[in-house]
Amino acid sequence: MLVSSENLLNSIKQIRHACIKFDIDNKIVYFDPFDITENYFDADIIFVTHPHDDHFSIENIKKVIKSCTTIIVPRYIKTDDPNNKSIKSEIEKLIDRYMYNEVIEVEINEKYAFKGISFETVPAYNKNHPKENEWLGYTIDVQGSKVYVAGDTEATQELKNLNVDLVILPIDGAFNMSPIEAVDAIKNIKKKPRLVVPYHFGNEKFDKMFNVSTKGKDDIFKTTFEKVDSHKWAYKIK
Repeated sequence: MLVSSENLLNSIKQIRHACIKFDIDNKIVYFDPFDITENYFDADIIFVTHPHDDHFSIENIKKVIKSCTTIIVPRYIKTDDPNNKSIKSEIEKLIDRYMYNEVIEVEINEKYAFKGISFETVPAYNKNHPKENEWLGYTIDVQGSKVYVAGDTEATQELKNLNVDLVILPIDGAFNMSPIEAVDAIKNIKKKPRLVVPYHFGNEKFDKMFNVSTKGKDDIFKTTFEKVDSHKWAYKIK
């Protein structure tokens, strides 16, 4: 049975840049911890979409891991580094391995379940994130509803073929879709989701890090979709 839009959005506890924090069946789930302002040490599962600094940050992961955290990462990672280091190896090198249960590598277009959380992997790519790297977005089950967390991507065919209730899309227009492109992408999803949350914008730390300005990028969402009164960062899709 699908949860209501209100309850689905209530599962989201934090949005900071491309970091999403969920409470799913009393499990705390993070995607791409970034700009974490205090030590929570509460993560049951951490998902990493790809190795860029604003998505894969050991400093921020250390603020949320606890003694039984599972970390989900892409198996393949192609970079300018001739050693082609994996995310898994970087985590194991930089974090005391006694601080978490395991790092699990996953591949594109597959289904998985860990700790009672079911999810699927979706290819994520654009001109700044090559398709051959096989970096990821994820769809995750939330009490009978499906949520898509895009990572960094463009309006891919995989996105258009989604069958989900909530899409969380990057709209910075610097390394990902522009807001207009994101709105068009939503309109071209074959089975319309109920809700959209734009992200990857308006974060001072990110803007300063990459010398861009992403403040106010969601203006087109305010005129295109209906804002959810109880969750000002979410929009209803009609």
